[in-house]
Amino acid sequence: MTGAPQQINSQQLLTVAEVAERLAVSTRTVRRLIDSGELVTHRVGRAVRISEADLAAYAREARQ
Repeated sequence: MTGAPQQINSQQLLTVAEVAERLAVSTRTVRRLIDSGELVTHRVGRAVRISEADLAAYAREARQ
């Protein structure tokens, strides 16, 4: 696998590390958001991915 984000059905899927970078937080913080249910994830095999749409939805909710 390359380091590029995966795409499924033309929707980009990001890794926990990529989401952490975009939010300017640690990967641990992203995992806490996932564990609390605040951030929706998708399983690709054993890997956890976050869609750009779900990240945008989280960002909108977090601003309110």
